[in-house]
Amino acid sequence: MAPGELWAAGFAAAQEEEKLINGAVKRAGRSFGVFAREDLVQEAMLIFAECYVAEQPVTEQEWAAFRPRVYQKIRWVLGDLRRRENWWQERQASEILAADGAPAAPELTDLCLLLRGASHDVREKAIVEEHWLRDVPLQTVADHLGLSIRTMRNARNKLRRRLLSDDKRPLS
Repeated sequence: MAPGELWAAGFAAAQEEEKLINGAVKRAGRSFGVFAREDLVQEAMLIFAECYVAEQPVTEQEWAAFRPRVYQKIRWVLGDLRRRENWWQERQASEILAADGAPAAPELTDLCLLLRGASHDVREKAIVEEHWLRDVPLQTVADHLGLSIRTMRNARNKLRRRLLSDDKRPLS
């Protein structure tokens, strides 16, 4: 078979395996902001066709082994896309805040002022100590605390706004 014919057969097989593709897209999550569902389905079909060209399953036994592998690969690639999109959105938000005058990495003296005194808000303290000072990714800090990344982003943005203001009161 010519390469073009293999790809055509891969896309035809992807259309026949619509349930598998839709299941993988659904399982990968719905928290994509930029990508529409149709875009994710198209991305999944490309992955399916790519795997089909690489393995070329023919018998029912080969198909039975192929389906779980391609399902998992689609989930992994879509998960990578979601992480990349989240990273990009976070980077853009940081650049916007920096353009508005917010420090990209807060000044150490300002951080010391924020940390002065006993802190009762574990989120804010973890953001300052772990995320800003030790450069631990915010997702890792959120996972460690058992909180959502959205909650941590909101707390981080609140801290940034406090750093921009003249209110340097200790965390409480």
